This record gives sequence, structure tokens and C-alpha cells, in this order.
Amino acid sequence: MKRLSFVADEEDAGHRLDQVLARRTPLSRRRARALLQAGAVFVDRRRVKVASRPVRSGQRVEVTLEARGAAPLAAAEPLEAHRILHSDPHLLFVDKPAGTPAQPGLDGTAASLPARLEALLGQRVYPVHRLDRDTTGVTVLARTRRAERALGAAFRRREVEKVYLALSVGVPEVASGRIEAPLGPDPGAPGCVRVSPSGRAAETAYRVLRRWGGFSLLELRPLTGRTHQIRAHLAHLGHPIAGDRRYGGPAHFTAESGQRLDFERPLLHALHLEVPHPLTGDRVGSEAPLPADLAETLQRLDALAPLTEPSDDSPDR
Repeated sequence: MKRLSFVADEEDAGHRLDQVLARRTPLSRRRARALLQAGAVFVDRRRVKVASRPVRSGQRVEVTLEARGAAPLAAAEPLEAHRILHSDPHLLFVDKPAGTPAQPGLDGTAASLPARLEALLGQRVYPVHRLDRDTTGVTVLARTRRAERALGAAFRRREVEKVYLALSVGVPEVASGRIEAPLGPDPGAPGCVRVSPSGRAAETAYRVLRRWGGFSLLELRPLTGRTHQIRAHLAHLGHPIAGDRRYGGPAHFTAESGQRLDFERPLLHALHLEVPHPLTGDRVGSEAPLPADLAETLQRLDALAPLTEPSDDSPDR
């Protein structure tokens, strides 16, 4: 057997259990309902069979998957030790590589970050902070159930500080500001979100760090924690992330010289993360170095496109 588990967050609160399972795991909604009917879903260690049951923030959801007849899952390749940025008996800050899911999947074709850490450390770890599969950078995992609960509560209370870098298309009209736009599911693009008056409140602060002829390097601070928040907000602003084809970003850039620069993934990087320590409450954080592909892209843009410096006196958006 294989088991999936996660702790419901603020964005899950109030939604049907089958909807949350379809959003938070690789399960389809139909498959989630089948597992619910079969008694394979537990909420806070109690079996639940009602698909329409609303989920509360902070609840632990576990799904047991039957493995009979399935091919055995490949053993996870241990994470490189240098990717552990900070460690103590309660938590780990880790530099997540692109292509590694933040949570376990079903088919075993891509080992999750927890599985790769467990292969390295020889002990179980518990994901607390979710990064998209192709987003790189710092994330935090708990080493005990107690730490998992404390860190999950800190994220729900918005007691964490998150800083991202993104290479976006074009140059924002003002050099710094806030994007305040509610986000909800995009009916035309399953798994994506879009700005919607009926969506949940979402706020992202941004600042232009560098800009070239057709691109900007942005520092972003999500003040809420919605799914795909930065990606959707920048697309709404008209400046999608380079390589983020799901949200309108380009797959490549061709300079006037004819040289082509390909973007293999959305160039979004979690630079800094700070949380209250689950035992002491003291602030603790870490910073992840630029990944090689983003660093190389910035160097190539320096060579291919004119560079201008942003003004610091632009009004907030």
C-alpha cells in the first residue's frame, strides 16, 4: 500500500473533501470519490465517506491507496546533502530543485521532496510549505508531528515571511507596488486560477530589481498564500513569468541578433523564507542561492538585451 497525507490549509477551508483531494493530490475528483466510498480516506484519523463534507483548516487528511497489481515504486534518489540549508531536531530548510514535487505523487515517476529527504536522512519528514513542482528554492519541512502542527499554524496565521524572484515579461509601469486581486479557479484551465471578483482575497507586493528591453527581474512578497498566486497575479498584471506557458509566459526569447534564449520552466525562485521556530517561537529562516538555469538566463540577457535601472520614486500601485 501507499499513503498520501497533507494538512488542510486556509485555502482548503470550507471546500468539499473530494474537491480538496483533487486539488491537493494527483487524484482526479472521480478517483477521490471512489476512494471515499471505499473507506480509504481519513480526516484527523477518522474514516470519512462523505464527499461533500467541508474541510477545516488544520485538519490532517490521509488517503490509503491500494497497490495490488501495480508496479513497485522506484526507490527515491537521496537529495543532495548540500541542499539542506539549515537543520535542527525540529525542522529543515531545504533548497528544492526544479522538477521535484513538494508532495508525494501516485506513479513514482518523480520522487517527492519528502521521499528524497527521507532517503538521505533515514527518518520521516513532514512537508509544511508547498512550492510548485518546477519552482526552485527554499522550503521548510518538519521533523516531528508537533513541529508540523506548529509550523502549519504559523502559515495559517500568516506569521511567515516569503520572498521570491521571478523573471517576468515586459516592465511594470511602476517600479514597486502591490497587486490586490482575488483569485479563484479558472473554469477554462483546470488546475489554474485567475482573478475573479468571487475569488479569495490575494495580495502580492513586488519590486523591480533589474530590467532589460523585454524582461524584468522582480522581487515578490506574497502576503497571502493562494495557489499559483504569484503566477496568476503577474499574468493579470500583463507580465507573466518567462517559461510559464500555463499563464501566458513565453517559451523562448529571440534577440535582435537572432540568438535564441529558451525557458525550460517558469523562472520563479523562492529566495528567502522565515518562520517562527516551532519550539521556541524565535524567528528562524534561510535563503536559497540562485539556481543555475536562472543565473545563466540573467547572464545571457545581460549580453543579449539592453539593461536599464529601475526608478525608486515610482508611486505604489
